[in-house]
Amino acid sequence: ALRVESCGDKTCKEVLSYGIEIQNVGDVPLAVTAVVFELNGTPVSLIGDVQPDPLNPGQSISFEPKVEINTCASLEYSGEVTVEAESPDGDMCQDSEEIIFNII
Repeated sequence: ALRVESCGDKTCKEVLSYGIEIQNVGDVPLAVTAVVFELNGTPVSLIGDVQPDPLNPGQSISFEPKVEINTCASLEYSGEVTVEAESPDGDMCQDSEEIIFNII
């Protein structure tokens, strides 16, 4: 069964953009091996958008994934980006950042 709730004159759906920047702050080139954006447990790989690859020291890349959220329901949203990269000598690096916000 499908239940549709009204939210007055609101559409209940909004497109949200996340600004993501990946920067090589080290002193060797890094081959980016994974970029995953996850919203409330649903992962999306962004590795196909990585240009240039490898990232040289001081270089950065930006992404702006867009997701649709429900603004009529009281929900907590958790957005997390995880990046993995490999140095020329095979060392792996990983970093992640999470943003949590609520719709009330």
